[in-house]
Amino acid sequence: MTQSNCHETLFAAWREHLGAQWAEPLPQQPGSPNNHFAVFAKPGERPTYFIKVVSAVRCFRREGIACRFLSERGFPHLAIRGEGSVFPHLFWRAFDWLSGQPFTPASLQEVAEAGHVLGRLHRTSAEAPPEELHRYRSLTDALELMLGRMAKTAPAAFAEVAPVVARVRRLYPSVQAFDETQPMVLLHGDFGWRNLFQRDDGMLVLLDYEHAAVGPAWLDLAKCMDRELRVPKNLSWFARGYEETAGVGLTEPPDPYTICLRFWVAAGILLFVSKHVDESFAEHGRYILRQVKRDLGLVQGGAG
Repeated sequence: MTQSNCHETLFAAWREHLGAQWAEPLPQQPGSPNNHFAVFAKPGERPTYFIKVVSAVRCFRREGIACRFLSERGFPHLAIRGEGSVFPHLFWRAFDWLSGQPFTPASLQEVAEAGHVLGRLHRTSAEAPPEELHRYRSLTDALELMLGRMAKTAPAAFAEVAPVVARVRRLYPSVQAFDETQPMVLLHGDFGWRNLFQRDDGMLVLLDYEHAAVGPAWLDLAKCMDRELRVPKNLSWFARGYEETAGVGLTEPPDPYTICLRFWVAAGILLFVSKHVDESFAEHGRYILRQVKRDLGLVQGGAG
């Protein structure tokens, strides 16, 4: 089926379920296999719905569980207005259209606002996170799942991390001991500035819950450590904002934990780029892997 026919079939479903009058495709996000649409259900310049079209049923299911859980607990921007499928492996979900702009913090106070958002998410779910989502008892569970997936589906990527695996596993007792002290929360699973959106009224909201899971809170900061929060001052202000809404501080993890977090991120990036060509992202993953090797004493200085 051609892309044109596919869009026609989708639009017919939106007309039936949402009263759509027309739809406009939005620019595809770099590295994302999803498609997004602005859908108009009444005349005017402002769209009525934002619709995401995905082909991965597990991602679709995870996001649905997380959005329903959170919209019932005071996150109205995540309320689902309609959803369905048009082919065996093509799924769509509609949300209210949000007017605003991507989050690009220009001050430390705005970095703290990002901490507020994640802290609120974790506080909301700390006492009873959704049972339907996959649960990581520890970072080590997430790591072993990632390594198993790599070995099975991406042997070349696994070969890049394999020399480090045995040394990382020696750190597991320390990692598991730290996780036993942390609350189990709903994890966004892909937290970072690119999934934060600033509405026209100034409110900052977190979108895209395709990788949602339940686990220790620090797992949600893994991808930020060597990206948005790599500058210590940014991490400090983010943690301050997080504590103000979460009600608990971000306890600084021991070095073994930080090493395993970085290794998990590096492995995830290398698995992703084994299936999607993205050279700059691949180099970022290898940069983090080199940092892990340095932290483990496997290479000296800036080598590796």
